[in-house]
Parts: sequence; C-alpha cells; structure tokens
Amino acid sequence: PGDKLKIVISRLYPELDTTSIIDGDGTIYLPNINRIYIEGLTINELNILLNQKLDEFIRFPEAEVEIIEYRPIKVLVKGEVVNPGIKILEGSLSVSNKEDNSAFESLENNFENVDNNSYYFPTVFDAIRKSGGITLFSDLTKVKIIRNQILSEGGGKKTAFLNFEQALLTGDNSQNIRIYDSDVIIIEKNKNENIELLNKATLSNLNPRFINVFITGRVNRPGTQTLTKSSSLIDGIEMAGGVK
Repeated sequence: PGDKLKIVISRLYPELDTTSIIDGDGTIYLPNINRIYIEGLTINELNILLNQKLDEFIRFPEAEVEIIEYRPIKVLVKGEVVNPGIKILEGSLSVSNKEDNSAFESLENNFENVDNNSYYFPTVFDAIRKSGGITLFSDLTKVKIIRNQILSEGGGKKTAFLNFEQALLTGDNSQNIRIYDSDVIIIEKNKNENIELLNKATLSNLNPRFINVFITGRVNRPGTQTLTKSSSLIDGIEMAGGVK
C-alpha cells in the first residue's frame, strides 16, 4: 500500500495504459476488472494475475507493471545500536538527490539482484545510520536480516547473515544490501570494545560526528556544548571554558 504503479495493458492498446496507487486495503482499481487485491505480490506475479483477468476482455494481453513511486518503508532495528526500534526510511531516492555523505551504494545483494539506474534504494547502512549508528560493543561480523518471503516462494520468512564489518573496514559493498519493508535487522553485542570500528563508523558517517552535551555547575560557560563523538569528559569541561 502506497506504491504508485504504471500499468501497461498491452503495447497494442496504448489507450488502455493507466496509473494506480495501491490503497490501504492492498487493492487497485482497473476498468472492467474493478477492484483487485494485489498486496504482497511481486511485479512478475502481478503481471501474470493481470493477464489472467484481462484475458476476458482483450486479445493477447501483455501486462507490464512498473513502480513509479515507492512508499516509505518501515524496518525494525534491534540490538546494539544507539536508538533501536522501528525506523521509517524513504522507499527510494533519485540518484541525483542521493545524500553526498552516504558511504555506500545499493549493489547486487545475496537476496536478489537490484538493477535500477534511476533510483537509490535504502540499504543496511541507511537503517543503522537512522538508528543513531553503532556502539562500542556492536558486533557487525554477523548482522542478521529477517525478511518476508514472496508468495510464489511459499511465503514465510527467510534469513541472511552479513559481515557488515567488512563493509566499513574494506568497503565491501556486497555486504550493504538493499532493505525492504518489514525487514528486521539484528545487531549482536560484542564482549569487548571496538574503538577502531567506532572510529571507522564515524569517518564513514554511519555514526554522527557530533553530539550535544549539557554542562552545568561551576564552569565558565555552562550550557549546551557541541562535541565530537569521540570527546572525553575533560574535553567537554574545556569546551565549557574550564572549571572555576
């Protein structure tokens, strides 16, 4: 629901082309067919369904569906991130509008191949970044992704494990896969601190570079101070003008 579709009934009948937005009930409206429930289908599954429905009205239908506007997606980020919980991300951005400071691009992944030169789709990097970044104890060597499986493959859930640490340390983009609506991303906790990884996360803009800290009491300039993420307590006191 929320995706906007362009539907070509057949290239022989361009006058039948239409656009439709999937409503909250998971349906779209098409002339002759009326309302049809399509939530959860892939593009190929929808093409097949439309051809079956349209066969009653036109000869040799060849439905072609394209998503022309993607709805925002909701993912659940759990575990060792700064702000775990449900995160809402843009469903797609044009490549020209992609943020300059994002360190990764959506490339081929171990769920399916993504081949779209017009859009930039949110990735694991974006989901973790939206969650405030990683902590000193984040274990990125085995990030767990749980995803709804498409209906033609039996439905249910499927799972993949990513070594996202390699994405940060070596730039291995294959580990930075595209995420989909309702994905669950789980980051385990490491027993030991990993300062090197945290510094890499800050340099790649996975973690914010700056934090706001409120300093009060017997300092020369009490109030909110903006510090780098790696600042110590002493750094904060010095930024507030030192102790009286």
